[in-house]
Amino acid sequence: MWDGNKEDNDMINIYVNGKLVEENLVIRNQKKTINIPFKGETAFIRILAVNEGTEIPNTVNFMFKNINNQNSFLSTLNKGEEFTIEFNKN
Repeated sequence: MWDGNKEDNDMINIYVNGKLVEENLVIRNQKKTINIPFKGETAFIRILAVNEGTEIPNTVNFMFKNINNQNSFLSTLNKGEEFTIEFNKN
């Protein structure tokens, strides 16, 4: 994940299957890799905007990869907003 726009201290929380795995993560222009624990056939990843940085909205670029696929996303959230992505293992 990375801030594809101006680095302005956007902050997020990341949840996997309801469990908090990253709290108050500040997004930078430099890409950061986070390994997501994945058990079972399906996982739900929820991203929550903790703040909006110094420039509204909170913007974060994501690239999710598994063995077979790679998907890119851009989130534009206001403080307190969130989105959830469902991933299948295969």
